[in-house]
Amino acid sequence: MNPKGIGAVFTPECWADWLIEKGAVYEEWLRGKSICDPAGGGGIFILRLLHRALRDKVPLKEELLRRLGYVEISSYFCKQFEDVLEDLPGNKAEFIYRKNSDIILNAPDRKFDILIGNPPWCNFCDLPEDYKKIIKDYFVSYGLSHKNVLLGASRTDLAALVLNAALGQMLNPKGKAFFFLPSSLFFGDDASRGWRRLSAAGRDFHVSWLYEFTETRVFKGVGTSYCAAGFQVDKKQVFPVRGLRESSGGWTARLLAPLSTPSDQWVEAAEIRRLSSIKIHIAEHQMPRQGLNTCGANSSFIFTDKPDFLPAEYLYPLVSKETWKNKNPEPYRWVFIPYNSVSAKPLLREDIEGCRQLRDYLLRHKDKLTQRKGTLIRSAIEKGYWWALLGVGIYSFAPYKVIWQSYGQKNFNPVILAPYKGTPWQGNQAMHAFIPCRDMDNAERILNDLRNPDVEKLLKLMNGGGKCNWAQPGKMKKIIGAL
Repeated sequence: MNPKGIGAVFTPECWADWLIEKGAVYEEWLRGKSICDPAGGGGIFILRLLHRALRDKVPLKEELLRRLGYVEISSYFCKQFEDVLEDLPGNKAEFIYRKNSDIILNAPDRKFDILIGNPPWCNFCDLPEDYKKIIKDYFVSYGLSHKNVLLGASRTDLAALVLNAALGQMLNPKGKAFFFLPSSLFFGDDASRGWRRLSAAGRDFHVSWLYEFTETRVFKGVGTSYCAAGFQVDKKQVFPVRGLRESSGGWTARLLAPLSTPSDQWVEAAEIRRLSSIKIHIAEHQMPRQGLNTCGANSSFIFTDKPDFLPAEYLYPLVSKETWKNKNPEPYRWVFIPYNSVSAKPLLREDIEGCRQLRDYLLRHKDKLTQRKGTLIRSAIEKGYWWALLGVGIYSFAPYKVIWQSYGQKNFNPVILAPYKGTPWQGNQAMHAFIPCRDMDNAERILNDLRNPDVEKLLKLMNGGGKCNWAQPGKMKKIIGAL
């Protein structure tokens, strides 16, 4: 493990002071409240409290120092903090509670009235493998994720787990907390759905206020969107939440609430009424889907020119960015799908053995295809279908598709793709999402509904515009109602 910590994001002095002021933490400390930073790093929040006390000529008595706490997983940072404390006037640093510990695995042996800090920011999938194995069960036990999700590339943030451990185990009754956090915990996709249950170790917690930074570079070199939030434990959440969003050098007040269900991402409460103006009715079998996935074997399945060495019945035009540039698009790519188009199942071994072109081509690529990784594709390979793809079903072979670019876009521009020379188009992995249709009339009705301007507005409210996850099926299902 990195001795300097995982996902450490350091808080500048001026912004530590800012958060201390927003939470009135200094005043509460002088009034008798105990204060702790549960992910202390270099100890900036505790040091700034001490600095202000010295500036105000407040005597650093033993009972005052005993109400300060610092917890940090990294022994490197703990030593760094100790070195700074040695210069404390009167050599009274020994009275400050200090613990070199991972609060997820080994919570401190005392509780505090107020927590303040900046927990580590790091997605589960980016953690070191040995640490993943140690803490994955804690993500599950805290209700932040399901074990089967953690087997994959989960985007659940480590900050969510650290925060829940701190709120659930380190606060006295009705205690408060103030943290800088990744904005995705509040406004992100389903990876943060578990956290938005707002419960930690059986204790409800309440978000009192939220500041969204959009212009100020609080943390230089950090591309993640971030915010600051105030919490109180042992109190159920009541919506809307008072929020302030940075705008033109100032702060614009907003009232925030979950989009639909309580664990949905938060949006402006007033905008939720837009949902009632959106009427998009589809059948159950038409729920949005994303394109097929080769699981890292694009070179085996995708071609620039339509190959003549494979049977034409297994070759399909593949959607690309050029598709949106022409009213009657021509394929720029072709994809090989060795599936039965009626059953939407992978071809049987005897089907492949009975066609020399299929057999010879797939055998040449067998080594690569059998080495693909991922829980779902491994399951198909182990059943003997090593030529399988993900994201292929009856919907893939629907003749008409209402399709849109679902990744990294700023605008929602759905179009209808009719069969190209009798063959249905296919979406390409997470880049595209679509609604399958059996006829043009159905496709045109759905397209007309999707072009309601409020659909795009809602997508932008859902943190989509300009983000990687723009209009993925999960987002669209929250907007679309099934018959």
